[in-house]
Amino acid sequence: KFRLYLITKLGNPKYSPEVAGRTMIINYTVTLQGLEDQLLSVVVGHERPELQKISEELVQTISKNNILLKQLEDSILTDLSNSDSEILENKALIKSLQEAQKKSSSISKDLKESEETQAEILETTSLYRPSAKRGSILFFSLSKLSEISKMYEFSLAAYLIVFLKSLDNSEKDNKVEERVQNIVKKLTDDVYDYVCTGIFEKHKLMYSAQLTLMIMKGEGKLGNPKEVEFFLKGNISLEKMEKAPLAPWISAAGWKDLHQLVTIDGFEDILKNMKSNLGEWEEWYKSDIPEETKMPNGYSKSLTPLQQLLILRCLRQDRVSNGLRNFVIKEMKSQKYVTPPVLEYHRIFSQSTNFSPVVFVLSPGADPGGELQKLGGKLGFFPKKFHELALGQGQAAEAEMLLEMGAKKGHWII
Repeated sequence: KFRLYLITKLGNPKYSPEVAGRTMIINYTVTLQGLEDQLLSVVVGHERPELQKISEELVQTISKNNILLKQLEDSILTDLSNSDSEILENKALIKSLQEAQKKSSSISKDLKESEETQAEILETTSLYRPSAKRGSILFFSLSKLSEISKMYEFSLAAYLIVFLKSLDNSEKDNKVEERVQNIVKKLTDDVYDYVCTGIFEKHKLMYSAQLTLMIMKGEGKLGNPKEVEFFLKGNISLEKMEKAPLAPWISAAGWKDLHQLVTIDGFEDILKNMKSNLGEWEEWYKSDIPEETKMPNGYSKSLTPLQQLLILRCLRQDRVSNGLRNFVIKEMKSQKYVTPPVLEYHRIFSQSTNFSPVVFVLSPGADPGGELQKLGGKLGFFPKKFHELALGQGQAAEAEMLLEMGAKKGHWII
């Protein structure tokens, strides 16, 4: 009766036929579409609880009727197979079949009505889908951060708390379309603030870019995926360039990247245009703020913000961070997502729950104790419901006692 359970985060694990034949593989990884459907139920349950209740009852009714219909079909087949005489002469069998037919017709009618009602409900709930879609995109934007650092682990359970609070705090509106837009805006703002509170400064712009690109992809605005790939990797070929750069101010790495850029749609003539307008391109290159300076050959108008960023990557890598900020501002239509929130303990408190601890990762010399006491005073916790303990040798028992007391009485334990 020995059983071994193995769990992995790796997608699509591959096993030999021998191993696969002796194991049961269950894939319960959440997907973008699957999470969107789950979040839609959460949104509808919050916005239209009566509709969600009817929908859940309909699902149960349809399921029960399908089971009854199957049982009737099995019963008819059993009666027919067990009949010893001719069907037309077996009055009991004929009566049984007639009753089964009536029940079957009644159940089929109920099923049809239930499915029609369900279709009407689905049409209404679909109006809230944009908010669920944005919620799903936002979760996957932060779940990928664990690939950068193991500290950046965001659970779905913790994310749902942020999601529900955004639903509660977003601006109300009688028009569903306006209400959905308010939810999307508030949710995006809250998730950005939530993530930036928990990641290092050097990763915040990178997250802003990832958030922007994933939203663009979800809305069908990203265009050619090769553009993103080039921005991230450039020209990774190991072959050396045979021709020298067009001008001394073009670096060897930039010249190599330009030859990769011409393989992407929309950039086929980039080298030819640069050669014919080398003076203008040199002037643009020498600009203090090339990311805000008009590009030669009309590229500022003909190229998208992301495509302009690719040229900046080739020629002025030192200005890519600034260009990336401009890109996020243009696509998100707000400076909010390149302006990480300042550390506010009251905001951290509003994002927290009494079910999960708040962990402070401190740099040398930092001490949040004073600010926590001020916050505790404003909220009525300090000093009577506020306890501090420096952990060290022999402090485990006292710490456990404080935690148990704090959980029962609702105190803060630092």
